[in-house]
Amino acid sequence: MTDVCCDASAKPAFSRGYETWFVSDATGSGNKSQHLAGLKCYSFAYGDVLKTTEVLDRLKL
Repeated sequence: MTDVCCDASAKPAFSRGYETWFVSDATGSGNKSQHLAGLKCYSFAYGDVLKTTEVLDRLKL
């Protein structure tokens, strides 16, 4: 779940110096409002929220 499992993995990675991203169209939660809240909270201070196509562009795949 975006707002639980993904969040719990990404924030410690950020704290350890990793560049972290959430892929908004590749994660989900119990409902849309939870998902959007998780993305909003994460993007506030921890990293970018991207779509899959944006990730592929950044990785140049």
